[in-house]
Amino acid sequence: MSPERTSAPWWIKLQRLVLVASVLGPWQAWLARGPFPGHSNSRCPARKAAKEGAGERNLWREAPEQALADALAQADAKWLLLQAEADAGEKDGDAAEKRSWRAAAVMADSALDRLRPYTIPAKYLDIPPLRGAEEALLDFLGENSGLVFNFLSKVETISPAGRAFWQAELYLRQLDDIAGETEVKQAAVEAKDRVEAEPEEMQNAIRGSVLLARQNFISAARFGYFLRRGLQRLDLERSLGQGSGSLSDWMGSLTPADAVELARAATKEAQRAVQHHATQLFGSEIELLQQLDYGPDAVQQLQLSDESRRRLSLEAAAFGAALFDAESSAGRRYRLEYTATGSRADGPLG
Repeated sequence: MSPERTSAPWWIKLQRLVLVASVLGPWQAWLARGPFPGHSNSRCPARKAAKEGAGERNLWREAPEQALADALAQADAKWLLLQAEADAGEKDGDAAEKRSWRAAAVMADSALDRLRPYTIPAKYLDIPPLRGAEEALLDFLGENSGLVFNFLSKVETISPAGRAFWQAELYLRQLDDIAGETEVKQAAVEAKDRVEAEPEEMQNAIRGSVLLARQNFISAARFGYFLRRGLQRLDLERSLGQGSGSLSDWMGSLTPADAVELARAATKEAQRAVQHHATQLFGSEIELLQQLDYGPDAVQQLQLSDESRRRLSLEAAAFGAALFDAESSAGRRYRLEYTATGSRADGPLG
C-alpha cells in the first residue's frame, strides 16, 4: 500500500526546499551530515558489485596512458558516428533530443575515462568511493586544486572563487531572478530559516537523503568545471596582458553576470552529462523529488560515512574538471549545441 501524499505539491514546495538546501555551501555544512537517528533505513536499490573483468588483463593498471589513449579514440569514433547521424537528416525534434542525451552519455563516459588513470570512479552507492581524486584534481587544476578542498570544507572561510560560484548558482538554479540579486550569505541565512521551518522529521530526512547527496554531487562537479573554465579564461586574459593575480581573486572580481557565464556549462551536452552521471549514480532526480511528496519516511537515505561522502565530493569535482576537457575534445568532432547567454536549467531532469 502506498503512503499518502502530503498536502503541499512536491513540485511547488519541496523541490525548492531541497534546492535551497543544496545551494548553501559552507554555511550549511550541517545539512551534509547523516545518516540521522530515526532515518537509518536504506532504501537505495540494492546493487551487487560484481568483479568486473576478473582474471583479465587490466590495462588501466598496467599501462594507464595507453588505456586512456584507447578510450579517447573510442570516444572520437562515437562522436563521428553521432555527427554522421545528424548529417544524414535525422533532424526531427524527437530524434534530435534522443541524440542530445546520447551525446551527453558519451561525454560523461569520456570524462570518467580521464579519471581512470587516478582512480576507479564510483559506480555503486553502497560501495565506499576509492582514493585518487586528489591526484586527479592536482593534475587538472595544479595549485588551484586547493580551492576544491576549501569549497568542500565545513570550517574554512569560503574563497572568492567559491563565493562567485554560489552567487552564480543562485541565478542558475532559479533562486534569483537576476544574477547578483541576493548576496550569498544573505541567501544562506534565508534558506536556513526556510529549512528549519519544516517539521523536524522532514529536516532529518532531507539531511541524510540521496536526493540532497545528488544535488551536492552536481554542485561539486559544476564547481570543478567552473574552475577549469575560469583557468582557460584567465590564461587568455594573461596572454593579452590583462588578467593578473590568483585564479580565486580573479574569479572573485567577476561581475555576477560574468560568473554565471563561467559556471553554466558551455554546451547543452555538457550540462546534460552532469545530470546523466548523477542519475546513473544516485537515480532520477524526478523520482527522488517525488519521494518528498509522500513524507519523510519515504525519502531514501544515503548510507556512507563522512569520509566516503568527502571522497565522493572530491571525485565529483574531478569529474567536472575532466568534463571540461571532454567537452573541448568532443567539439572537434561533433557539432555541439552551445548554451545561450543568460540561460539556465528549467527544472528537474530524469
